[in-house]
Amino acid sequence: MATEPSPSPYSMKNKAVILFSGGLDSALAAKLTEDIFDLSGVVFSTPFSRAKQEVFALAEKMSLPLKHIFLGEEYFEIIFRPKFGMGKGMNPCLDCHIMMLKKAKLYAIELGAEFLITGEVLAQRMMSQKSGDLLKAEKESAMDGRIIRPLCGALLPPTEAEKKGIIKREEMLSVSGKSRKTQFELAEKYALSGFATPAGGCVLTDKIFSKRIKDAVVHGELDLLRSRHLMTGRHFRLEKGSKLVIARKASEDKFLSDNAGGLIRILPSGAPGPGALLSDMRDIDLALSIIARYSGKTHEFIIRTAGGADIVRKAEAAVEETVRKYLV
Repeated sequence: MATEPSPSPYSMKNKAVILFSGGLDSALAAKLTEDIFDLSGVVFSTPFSRAKQEVFALAEKMSLPLKHIFLGEEYFEIIFRPKFGMGKGMNPCLDCHIMMLKKAKLYAIELGAEFLITGEVLAQRMMSQKSGDLLKAEKESAMDGRIIRPLCGALLPPTEAEKKGIIKREEMLSVSGKSRKTQFELAEKYALSGFATPAGGCVLTDKIFSKRIKDAVVHGELDLLRSRHLMTGRHFRLEKGSKLVIARKASEDKFLSDNAGGLIRILPSGAPGPGALLSDMRDIDLALSIIARYSGKTHEFIIRTAGGADIVRKAEAAVEETVRKYLV
């Protein structure tokens, strides 16, 4: 009696969750594994980043179900106390990646998926993608041997998926370093388009933005509301410790107005000019003089406190030296 052939490991796809940023690397990782795994994607946003609509459009184009996870207050913990240190700015790269892996793992458990997939490239980012960092991230997220990195997997130790015959080593690549020549060639091969292009990288590596975050941490002001303010307008730490944010354009003015929370709003009175937010009244005179510096001929302002009556005050514009002194 003839025996039936053993089922191929490809006959029933194993489930996997892919960390999908919408960039070229994660799109290629999905393309390289879509015939091997039943893929579901996850995209993350933080208080300092957002999941752009283009990411969801690309996922839809690739027929990839995509879940959005917001890393909120918990994200500040790795800013305050990064286990693996910071980069040159306020970027806790390895801690951030580990947090995302842990969240992706929880989603994988929900779906009954055993593996995670990432678009990581060995040594592309020196703060989190050295060989030791990749293995450290697996250990810290309790995903030893279960993170598949199709772009550089041929350079790394075999994963559990390889050992089980689910994926073969020759189906993975050996991309390493900062050059993206191979990735662009693959994008052309697979006719991939619509992926996000690198535009300066993570905002936490930015020198000016890092300075703002450090200032907020020192003064105990890093929370969900004020983290959004950090990406808007001109910032000043005033003489007695008050924080002033001045809008630079109409869209920022509207944003600050819509997201004032319990902060003091300062508005131009009777003529066009920038609006501002002030943390408290300790430095109100200095704040008004700095706002007046950016207000052209508008030197009269409405001070609007939460639940209080409006106060109208005039101010003389501060000199440039004063403005520079308090700029964050």
